[in-house]
Amino acid sequence: MRRILVTLDFKGKDYKAIDVAKDLGRAFDAEIILLNVDPIEVDKQVIAQEPLMMQRAKAIQDIIEENVQEVEGKLGADIYNFRHILKTGSPHEQILKVAKEEDVDVIIMGSNKHSGAYRFLIGSVADQVVKNTSIPVLLVPYE
Repeated sequence: MRRILVTLDFKGKDYKAIDVAKDLGRAFDAEIILLNVDPIEVDKQVIAQEPLMMQRAKAIQDIIEENVQEVEGKLGADIYNFRHILKTGSPHEQILKVAKEEDVDVIIMGSNKHSGAYRFLIGSVADQVVKNTSIPVLLVPYE
């Protein structure tokens, strides 16, 4: 195992998945890639023309950077071989794309406990990733 992809959503429950990634990273001396996908794709022309949108985009970016620094601080004490990637767009599509581009060996994701009906009607990012990749996916329950 050379590369581990860990998806982050910064909803306060990422730490279980990060702990699993740290253990695997240490055991295999693997690189940990932290991936955060902002599902809101903002047109750069709109941002350039609308100062309020520019301020909002900057505020979101600042929050993401603060969260990343917090996670990196926790990882840095234990794992030295990690980096962060930030993407925008459809979360499951970006996770699959990065996993392929980075040639990862495993994808680690946190998982909510949704009912079968919810997953059938709405779906989940984890479901879409599992269904559309040949890379092993490790789902870590949030609770």
